[in-house]
This record gives sequence, structure tokens and C-alpha cells, in this order.
Amino acid sequence: APLESLGKALGMLGAALETFEHPHAHRNLKWDVITMPWIEPHLGLFPESQKIILLHFLSLFKTEVAPRQKQLRHSVIYNDANDYNILLNPTTVEASEVISFIDYGDALYSCTVCDLAIAIAYAVMDKPDPLAAAAAVVRGYHRQFPLQELEVAVLFPLVAARLCISVTVSALNRSAHPENKYLQISDRTAWDLLEKWKKIPLALAHYTFRHACGWEPCPQKTAFNQWISKFKAPARIV
Repeated sequence: APLESLGKALGMLGAALETFEHPHAHRNLKWDVITMPWIEPHLGLFPESQKIILLHFLSLFKTEVAPRQKQLRHSVIYNDANDYNILLNPTTVEASEVISFIDYGDALYSCTVCDLAIAIAYAVMDKPDPLAAAAAVVRGYHRQFPLQELEVAVLFPLVAARLCISVTVSALNRSAHPENKYLQISDRTAWDLLEKWKKIPLALAHYTFRHACGWEPCPQKTAFNQWISKFKAPARIV
């Protein structure tokens, strides 16, 4: 499957970069997903309907991601797995096997799982069921470079964070170059996905991604079973 292949290739890259270090990787970049709250002062660029969506995901980032940021794995990440940077194997059926990536200009030191979030943000655009498509990418990635439970817990808001950064950069570009009509339509697919993503409950996304990793979908199940077992009625003697 193309989406699993994308996850697999990105997982292989993540594993290779896990111990890589370079002084210039430690830098500030607007495309660094973990810095997503920088968009907040620019909300005035958007109509109310779009501002509501951005505020929703800003709030989700601040409650779900920010408090856990220091606990997440960090490494140098590729940071740009979008459609134009993915190389496919032309000898396979329908050229669906991802074999490499190009354009490492955005690489930087950040939260490791952000690479997966970025890939998902672009890979599931225009997909009828974006959550199922995202799970396929997660499945391929996890098989090559096992995710940690905390990373899976913050993946859903991190995907949204990349999309929010993308539409904000587009809005800033439009503001600077209003004559460029291309800039006014280029983020349509990102907004479509943000609208779909907003309708997905956080817990459903979390459990779906856990299931894609082969884990028990609900992390509280074991604790609940232990608790409920205390209240089971004793067997009756007939």
C-alpha cells in the first residue's frame, strides 16, 4: 500500500537520523511543528470561520502537546515529507513504493514524531477517510521505527499543527503579495483537511493510531479491568 510504504520509508529515515547530530540543526524555523503557537498573533488575517478552526487547534496544542514536549524524543528530523519531495520506485506496479526523499533544506533538531505528523498532514489531503489513511502511514512507520506511547498520544494535534502553520504561511504570503492569485488558492486542500480533522474526536484518533501500532486501542483498559474486577459479584452456589 502506498501510504504504508511512505510510513516505512520515513521510519527508516527516522531510525537513521536518531543518533545523527549537527550544530546547524539547532535553529529556529517557522516550519518547526513544535513552535506552532507563533501563528497566534496572525489570526486577524483570517475570516471568523477559519479563525475558529485555528483557535480550536491552538487550544488542543497547548493542552495536549506543550505540557508533554520535554518528555518526547528529540532528534534531527527531515521535516518536509510532502508530495513533491517523495521519490517512488518506477519499476513497481503503479509506482507505489516510496524509495527515498529529496530536499533536506528544512531539516532541524525537533521532536522526532513531528516528521510523522508532517508526512500525514500531506499524505491524507483529499482522502475520503483521512483518519484511516493516517493510520496506514503510522502502521508503516511503527514497523520500521517503533513509536512511543506518548508520541502516539500527541500525533493527532501535531498533524493539525502542521496544517495550521501551512495556512498561516499562505495567508502571510497573500498579505505580502495580493496580486498573486496562485497564493490565494494553494491552501484549499489544507483547509478542507483541517475542517475534517476538527470533526474527529481526539480519543478516536488516539485509539486508531494505537491500534495501527498493534497496541490495545484504549490505554486505560487494563486499569479499568483491574478496577471492575473488584466489584464482580461472587459466584452463586446452586
